[in-house]
This record gives sequence, C-alpha cells and structure tokens, in this order.
Amino acid sequence: MPQTLKLEFEEYLQHAFPGILDEGEPDPRAYAYSRHELGGDLPNGTEERVVQATSRAVDIFGATFPGPGSLWVLAYEYPEPQLFTGTPDYLQALLEEAGGPIYKAQETTDGETVVIYISRFDPRSAAAPAILRAIANNEMGFEPSLNQRIYFFDPAADRGFMMYDDRGCFVWTAA
Repeated sequence: MPQTLKLEFEEYLQHAFPGILDEGEPDPRAYAYSRHELGGDLPNGTEERVVQATSRAVDIFGATFPGPGSLWVLAYEYPEPQLFTGTPDYLQALLEEAGGPIYKAQETTDGETVVIYISRFDPRSAAAPAILRAIANNEMGFEPSLNQRIYFFDPAADRGFMMYDDRGCFVWTAA
C-alpha cells in the first residue's frame, strides 16, 4: 500500500503540477502563488508571535482548503545536524492520528539523503492546526516543533500550501 500511495501522489503531481519536483522540493513560485505574512512585527521568541502566526496560518489554510475531502501531504526531513531540531516522530504521530496511510522512505534528492513522507488526510482534522503550530514553534524554541518542509496539496482544486516558519506561508494554484 505505501508504494502505491507514492505512485498515486506522483501521478497527481505530474498531472496538476508538471515538473514541480524536477528540482527536488516543490517550488510554489513556479505557479500562480501568494505569500502571506504570519508573525508580523511581533518579537521573535515570544508566545504571542507563535499564537499569531499559527492563527493566521490556520485561517489561510482553512480558506485554501475549505471543505471536506482529502489533502495530500508531502514532507521532507533532512538529516541532522540542523540549526533547529524538531520533536522526534511528531509528524508521523500526527499523520497516524489523522488516520491516513503513510509512505515513509529514505530517498536521495539533489544529492542529499532525506526522509520523505507522503500521506493523505481531511483538511478539517486536528492534525492540520497541530502541524501548523509545530512549524511556528520550531525557530522560537517551543515544543512540540517540526523542522520538516511540509507541503499540502488539494487534488480537487489543484491548490497547494506550505508554511515555512513563523514568518510566512505560500499558497499556490495550478490554474
């Protein structure tokens, strides 16, 4: 099943976003995209900044993926050492809790070995806000945190979302 999941996801990307993986990680700027500010002028390292970044990200995520359905999730976990380390196995636990199948494998991308996760879940699941909060936490030093690059794709609308940290996120579309 996991290998089938990967093949199904790759087929979807090739159809909706041709070439998006040609350079390794997806680049939202290759499509019609918008960048959204999340943390604003609030001071780094504060709970207030994390709360604001998470709240804004959750709102944008909800507007991007408004209904029931199934989102694709693609995550890249780079080997240590990294400047900021995430909570071990937290992403996998959230994806398992969301109930979707998970493909997880070590692969080589751009000459670097990474762990890749591919999964599916309902955008209204509790996993989405938890993932966004953990991304916002990462550079702020709060737990739990995620340092993986995580991308969400809506196969019904051909839209994507990626929050890179507490500073901002991208939303893009194939149209």
